[in-house]
Amino acid sequence: MTVLVKVYATLRTYTGGEGTLYMDEAETVKDVLDKLGVPMKDVKNVIVNGRRRSIDHPIADGDRVALFPPIAGG
Repeated sequence: MTVLVKVYATLRTYTGGEGTLYMDEAETVKDVLDKLGVPMKDVKNVIVNGRRRSIDHPIADGDRVALFPPIAGG
């Protein structure tokens, strides 16, 4: 199984600056976060295949997961 993971903004500190990763063997979004070492408190939005999902959402082969931190600004 292969999942495309896009990591945005400050979450890239957990991926060595990489914004796009491919991951194998993730059953849920939480598994993706755990494998990347990203604390759940640092993630504001999770998008799977273009739809907002929870961290418990199951992941399937070929899914696209995007992780966004809380963003402030004006």
